[in-house]
Amino acid sequence: EKALTIASSGELVQPPRMPMWLNAKKDSLLGLMPAGMANPNICGVKVITVFFNAAQSHKGQLMLFEAEEGALLAQMDAGAVTGIRTAACSAVATVALARKDLPSLEHAILGTGHQAGMHLEALTTACGAKMR
Repeated sequence: EKALTIASSGELVQPPRMPMWLNAKKDSLLGLMPAGMANPNICGVKVITVFFNAAQSHKGQLMLFEAEEGALLAQMDAGAVTGIRTAACSAVATVALARKDLPSLEHAILGTGHQAGMHLEALTTACGAKMR
C-alpha cells in the first residue's frame, strides 16, 4: 500500500517502458523498465526478454542501485518480483474497494497459472478471515 502511495505521489520517477523487437516476426522482445526516487536515493531497472511462444515467456532480472555512486544493492529474478507485485496490487485494491458492511469477501480466481497461485496467497494474506 505504501509503495502505491509513493508511486502516485510524484516521488517516483518512472519513464515509459522501452520495448525493442528482437526479430522481424515480432514474436520476441527485450524490455527495459527504469525507475528512481530521491528518498531513499535509489534507482533500478527491470530488464526482461519476452518470447511469446515459449513455455516460460518472460525471463529477466531486476537490479537496484544506490544513486550516489551507483553501487549495486540487489539483483533479483524479475519473474518472482513481478508475480509478488502484481498479486499484492490486486490485494490492496480488493481491500480498498471491498464493501465494509459485508461479513465476508467472495473471490473468484480465473486461471491456473503462476499468477493464480500468487493472487490466492496475496488475497488470503490481505483479506484473512473475511475471505471465503
